[in-house]
Amino acid sequence: MPPDEPAAPAPATPPAPAPAPAAPASPEPASPASPPSPPASPTPAPAAPPASPPAAPSTPPAPAAPSAAPTDPAAPPAAPDYSGLTTPQGLDDGTMQRVREHAAALGLSADQAQAMADRHAASVAQHMQTLGRWDAEFAADAEFGGSDEQRATTGQWIDASIQRFDPTGEVKALLDETGYGRHPAVRRLLARIGQAMQPGQVAAGGLTAQPSKTRSQQLYPQHYDGGKPKLS
Repeated sequence: MPPDEPAAPAPATPPAPAPAPAAPASPEPASPASPPSPPASPTPAPAAPPASPPAAPSTPPAPAAPSAAPTDPAAPPAAPDYSGLTTPQGLDDGTMQRVREHAAALGLSADQAQAMADRHAASVAQHMQTLGRWDAEFAADAEFGGSDEQRATTGQWIDASIQRFDPTGEVKALLDETGYGRHPAVRRLLARIGQAMQPGQVAAGGLTAQPSKTRSQQLYPQHYDGGKPKLS
């Protein structure tokens, strides 16, 4: 018996065939697009309402009355009328005239000028009261007042003082204008000066007034004794 021949290999199982490709899906025919709707017909805009009839023209204004003739700017303003001012008590006509001139220079109205005159009159009245108080105070002065005789002598001393040291009269005019010539202190000062000028008088302070000397006495005092020439 012949030896065993090797058994022939079993034939390999052929691979299974690949699955057939799936048939492509048939595209469904797209439904045709609906045609665009026709454009809407334009709606006509409503007609504008008819314009209201124009208003009747108003009555034109009456023409303005013609103005006065234009004034010349270079012309000076009219002077205020101060004829109605009243003179307050204590002021004279001369003072009121100066008040009018001053008010016109300032361009004051008549009412303002009257107010200025009234204020000035009040100031004058107050000043007169002050002068009266000074007179009463000096009349009661123990040194220079008192009796009528003493006051008369005091007045002479005051006059002598002014005449000696105010030859031009400027100081006296100033004292009279301001009223300070009636001030008690000023009167005392002038009275003491005049008293000291009297021969043989002893003024306040212990100074004895000396009589005035002649030119010869001033140049040759050795030839005089007490104001009299020496005989020897």
